[in-house]
Amino acid sequence: MWAVGCIMAELFLEDAIFKGDSEIDQLQKIFGILGTPDDIVWPGFSSLPGSRFKFVEQPFNMLSMNFTIISGLGIDLLNKLLACNPEERITAKDAINHPWFHETILD
Repeated sequence: MWAVGCIMAELFLEDAIFKGDSEIDQLQKIFGILGTPDDIVWPGFSSLPGSRFKFVEQPFNMLSMNFTIISGLGIDLLNKLLACNPEERITAKDAINHPWFHETILD
């Protein structure tokens, strides 16, 4: 579902959303837009390999600021697709039933 979120974002941006030139740079780009995870938003994050690397703190999600063309429901779907914590990520079944698709079809 993460990949679906990236593709959705890239369709709107007409470019790659997270253009990192290394694994660490890639994570920095992701966290710079979605917010830097911690054990509060992603229980167990600090025990993941590489989590000890000191990332620049981005305390909040900047997705809506980067996608002003998308409606609030579109941002909601994109946030659910790009949830850093895989346990919080939307399922395919729930994604296809997301209200954004109904809003888009009716407009």
